[in-house]
Amino acid sequence: MIEIKISIDAAVSLLLERMNYEFTIRQKNNLVPKVNRLEDLRFTDLRSIAETSALDLVFLLPVEVLIQDSNLTEILHKSFISLGKFLNKEEFNIYPKKRIEFLLKPVKTTFRLIEDEMSYKDN
Repeated sequence: MIEIKISIDAAVSLLLERMNYEFTIRQKNNLVPKVNRLEDLRFTDLRSIAETSALDLVFLLPVEVLIQDSNLTEILHKSFISLGKFLNKEEFNIYPKKRIEFLLKPVKTTFRLIEDEMSYKDN
């Protein structure tokens, strides 16, 4: 098992930075209501931005972290709960860990398939 060593505060900070970028892009494309801050969005819009931002950050990780067992799910789950406290959105307190696993599953599956194909080519 690969253990990712990052504090939850640092993970939330990275997530918020990415969320602000995603928020700006969605506002320019009229995909979210015109509000001044992330905190002013409805939970469904905020959750969508948070999930997209989390996946963007996941794609920056080394492939080994995605294809092997790691504590990535736990880090993301704790980050979403902390994010709820930071943004005053209580809905994040009950954000299910299963939803994170569901979000990560296609990414992990795809990278495992690619890894299997690459090792086959080398034989």
